[in-house]
Amino acid sequence: MFVAQGRALIHITLPGQTFAEDADRPQRPDTGALRHVAFECADHAAKLVRFDRLALPFRRRDIAAIGLRQIFVSDPDGVLLELNFRTV
Repeated sequence: MFVAQGRALIHITLPGQTFAEDADRPQRPDTGALRHVAFECADHAAKLVRFDRLALPFRRRDIAAIGLRQIFVSDPDGVLLELNFRTV
């Protein structure tokens, strides 16, 4: 799903299709046909506070060159969720 500017609002990635920097991260065998699902989100700081408060494990990635902050967290079934926050 895309927004009017042509930027992905939601994307779903199949196994084997990932960024090179994530290639060494093993895919969980119990997530079915999905590698991850990504969502365009708002309020990066509030999400970090919430995940900390809930003691949810997550990892962050900032890609300054394209104005993107990301949070990666797994849902209860083990599917990786990529939460994208635009800074520009």
